[in-house]
Amino acid sequence: MTERKRYISLYLPQWAIDCRNQQNKLPEQPYVQTTKSKNKVVIEIANDFAYQQGIQKGMSLATARAISSNLIVEDYDSEFLQKKIEQLADWAYQFTPFISCDGMDSLMLDATGCSHLFGGEKGMLQQLSTKLTSLKLHHRLAMADTVAGAWGLARYASKGFLVQDGSIKTIIKSLPIAALRLSDDLLVDLQRMGLRRIEDLLTLPRSNISCRYGLEPVLRLDKMLGDVADPITPRRYKTPHMVRLGFPDAIGLAEDIEAGLDRLIDQLCIRLEKDALGAKQLHLICEKVNKTQQVISVGLSEASHKPKYCKRLFLEKIKEIEPGFGIDAMRLLATVVEKVQHRQNTILMTGERQRFQKQERLREDLNILVDRLRNRLGYHAVGHIRARDTHLPDRIQAWQMNLEKNWPKNQKRPALLHNKPIPFHQGNVPTHLSYKGKIDQIIQWQGPERISPNWWQRDADWHHGDRDYYIACTKSGRRYWVYQHVQQTEKVWYLHGYFS
Repeated sequence: MTERKRYISLYLPQWAIDCRNQQNKLPEQPYVQTTKSKNKVVIEIANDFAYQQGIQKGMSLATARAISSNLIVEDYDSEFLQKKIEQLADWAYQFTPFISCDGMDSLMLDATGCSHLFGGEKGMLQQLSTKLTSLKLHHRLAMADTVAGAWGLARYASKGFLVQDGSIKTIIKSLPIAALRLSDDLLVDLQRMGLRRIEDLLTLPRSNISCRYGLEPVLRLDKMLGDVADPITPRRYKTPHMVRLGFPDAIGLAEDIEAGLDRLIDQLCIRLEKDALGAKQLHLICEKVNKTQQVISVGLSEASHKPKYCKRLFLEKIKEIEPGFGIDAMRLLATVVEKVQHRQNTILMTGERQRFQKQERLREDLNILVDRLRNRLGYHAVGHIRARDTHLPDRIQAWQMNLEKNWPKNQKRPALLHNKPIPFHQGNVPTHLSYKGKIDQIIQWQGPERISPNWWQRDADWHHGDRDYYIACTKSGRRYWVYQHVQQTEKVWYLHGYFS
């Protein structure tokens, strides 16, 4: 007798929002991510604050901006979400060895024969839901006999998790017809004919449905009922690059731990170098005599397989290891790896070779400094300012987490800008300017430089249109960045920034 097949659909309705919040917490205001569709920008995903104001998926960005004036807009990054769902699939192997990625916001788990390890099917879903909640992920779960049944129940049956105990045919009757995963055009046609729920389809003769709408609705219905096979294709599990070192006698001295770490790093770096890979995240796991573990983790800003570079980052954290009654074994894992580009040796003269080696040393020293600071202070605490491809002074720079070679361009822009320009004079050309309560005489003007707002973007700070910027040089030696609006009849002068 074959075992009853059981599938779990893990649906993440706010996957893009949750991934964005993990990077940087969003403020409590409407937020959307957009894509381009048919020569216009449309909403792909929106948070609860946006939905409450009436913003929906598929709505144009122009309409959404008209509804909400404080709307936060970002691009929908499908590659980033696909990478994150792959990472979540790796995490989910603790529940079952057979997992399939179902789009960019869903996983399908083959839980056949696994539920007894978690105290039953409800216990399995309860533990899965608890762990997803701890990761701050909005989720909906359903377990059913068929893949299509689990998919439909997870999205349209309940908001928490649901286990199909009885007949699948009885449970899916009340689901909307969208749970069959039909194409959009076919779904509209069926709803136009008054077929709202699955039970409306079940009461009709199969021949009539297939003659009018083709085989798609009949085939989807048979897959949901289990009359047609609908297997999943499990993804290949990516074993992390790992090396292990066991000890005949437990160790506890710092010198022994460091010597063991040296051997592990050498072995792992040799493996990574053979595969042309470099580690970006390393975890040292110390297995103690009392069956507990202690994990030490480090991150690298640039993928590397150099033992000296990796060891230097671990040396600061070895002091955190508490061996207790002793350490039986040590494991070193590279959980995040990237391809490393091998550089071909070039024939250089002595002076050129020295300059090239000096640049390489400076680059490595900078990477080591950044990595040490990030391992101490946190990844998001260290970064640099990069130049944006725009002429607007408010948007000329942005905070960049990953180090890049293109540092900010050298432009004639002040070192300090006010978040909101300060009006300081009304009328003709001013002769004096106040700075920190002291009045400073203007002796020279440079400019004007006319800057126009982007016509394709609506910015509340630039609603007055073009600006003429001037550099005001004062008697005390200070230089100020001031402007006036071109279109305004009343000439109001604004102070926007200060030069160093």
